[in-house]
Amino acid sequence: MVEETAGNIGSSVLIFQFYRDDFATASLVATIDGTLDIFQDGSDSYGGLAQFASVSSSMTLRQTNNRHFAFAFASQVDSLFNDLLIIQRLSDANITSITQTGAFNTLELRQNGGGNNAALEQSALSSNIDIRQTGTTNQITGSQLGAEFNSMNSEQFLIDNVVVINQGGLLISATNEQTGLQNVANIEQAGTEVDIFTRQLGFDNRATFEQAGEPLSISSRQFGDSNNITITQSGDSNSAFSLQVGNNHTKEITQTGSNGRAFNFQIGGESNTDVIIQ
Repeated sequence: MVEETAGNIGSSVLIFQFYRDDFATASLVATIDGTLDIFQDGSDSYGGLAQFASVSSSMTLRQTNNRHFAFAFASQVDSLFNDLLIIQRLSDANITSITQTGAFNTLELRQNGGGNNAALEQSALSSNIDIRQTGTTNQITGSQLGAEFNSMNSEQFLIDNVVVINQGGLLISATNEQTGLQNVANIEQAGTEVDIFTRQLGFDNRATFEQAGEPLSISSRQFGDSNNITITQSGDSNSAFSLQVGNNHTKEITQTGSNGRAFNFQIGGESNTDVIIQ
């Protein structure tokens, strides 16, 4: 078990652990240009990172070969211009929980394996979340609420993966890409000038999008067979673009309000179904 706290200017903490049941936490408090790095190579590990009132600092947590379970926790509170990177490789059933407040922060998460779960909450101004999961039965739950100029990008590869995104604010965006089979994307947005871009490649994938506010935009693309898109927009001057390539696709677009526009394309397939309500 290791616990470290750093502060002031240019402080750094570096922790290496190579055994099972390792536990490490590290924090930066009122720090400028500080760094925290935790490396854990073993199963059943716990890594925790925290920042409080710090500026231009970075935190990195790497967990590999966690054959059974690993837990990663990270918190950035009232911090500016900070970077957070979490990598979990060659592992299954990992849990990651991340919270950010402040402004101009970036968050990157990389998970490789099966049955991994990532919960992300960001209420920071002008901040970005970037997530990539590779494997089966992985889940992403992301929330960006109560701020402006935020974006979230998520990528999932292989089978039975789920992403759930909830965003609210001004000038926010969500980008999602899923490649494989039986993947699910659920994205909800509320605010002003918000947009969604999503792409799914494979079979039996599902995408559901809900937007409230104005002006809103959605661009959704699906390639493969037996995919489904459901789009709901409420407000004025909203637009929805949808493209499906393949067979046995279904699509439903509902727009309430004035000056709504729906652009719908289905190419090169059979037994496709469209429903558009305005």
